[in-house]
Amino acid sequence: MSGNHVSRRSLPRRRNIVACLLLILLLAGCAKPFDPFQVPRENVRGRLTTIAMAPVNISFSMMSQTDARATFEPTATERLERTGFKVIPSEVWEDLWNQSASDVGGIFDVSTGAVDEERFDLVRESVYQTLESEYDVHAVLYLAVEIDDYYNPGSTFYFCATRGEVYFPTDGSLQRNFSLDVTLARAACLVARLYDMERRFLYGVQSGLEVIETFAEQTRAVRPKSERLKDPDRIKEALEAVIGPLADGAGPQTEE
Repeated sequence: MSGNHVSRRSLPRRRNIVACLLLILLLAGCAKPFDPFQVPRENVRGRLTTIAMAPVNISFSMMSQTDARATFEPTATERLERTGFKVIPSEVWEDLWNQSASDVGGIFDVSTGAVDEERFDLVRESVYQTLESEYDVHAVLYLAVEIDDYYNPGSTFYFCATRGEVYFPTDGSLQRNFSLDVTLARAACLVARLYDMERRFLYGVQSGLEVIETFAEQTRAVRPKSERLKDPDRIKEALEAVIGPLADGAGPQTEE
């Protein structure tokens, strides 16, 4: 029997394998890039002209609220205003929230310390109504720094659509000879979400900032708070990634 001979029984199997490979390639070629707009973008960029900024939501373990406002909001505001949006600063939101919370006696239950959901909803509704009636706001932009866990990531990995390295101290107190045995990396991501005044979700996207903790073998490397979010270039890139598409009304075109 010739070495080039192919039995009739093997032909259907080979055809099936080829068909499956072609299907995989076809599906990969048809995959659409991520679109942050949750509604047709013309409904956002063409109809909304005034956006209110809510205070940046960030854990105190990352930085103070004051520092977070100074780090993220000026660039986000400038980027939006450059393309014609009017931006109401987060100080307005904060003042309205504090006043409304005071009017209802606070949003925390005095006996448990937990948030009173009913009063919380009343305060939020009051803030939205005032923003809309007195400031002609069409949507509210929420920026947040959120922490996510990634298991067995390797020495470099993608977090929030951004490629980065796991964290190890630069002072040499830990060696990186076990980076491939990393079991968990904890990373900080910048998230932007836009809602209209009826609380409809219009736009959402995230971008990686930095890895703040690395677990490998018996070692835990923790980035000190004093060193967190200190890279202005990375912050600028993350802000452009989450604000740029909204400011420009850009993004991948989706099929109708």
